[in-house]
Amino acid sequence: QQQQQQQLKQQQDEQQRLDKARKSEIEEAAMAAAQRAEAHTAESSARASKLDRLDHAVVLAVEDLAESAWRESETDPEADDAAAAPEKGGEQEEDEKEREEEEEQEQQQQ
Repeated sequence: QQQQQQQLKQQQDEQQRLDKARKSEIEEAAMAAAQRAEAHTAESSARASKLDRLDHAVVLAVEDLAESAWRESETDPEADDAAAAPEKGGEQEEDEKEREEEEEQEQQQQ
């Protein structure tokens, strides 16, 4: 009986040792996972911050371009003419087409 008690005690001690070892492994894995999550969060935050800065830079650049174009149109009337030129060109083409159609009609009538 004493031998059985001693074996039982040894088994219990061994089980406790294994449980402690397993618990330590689990704690270490949990800590490592928490560190990875924290690093990932910091990296994501840094990326988001960088994207925000880039978005802001793009907005500023577009605003600067718009303001420059406006200033140029205010100080350079030729810029207005140049901007309007494509429209005028389109009108001229339409006028020429109308003249050509009129000429064709006249020739067909003769």
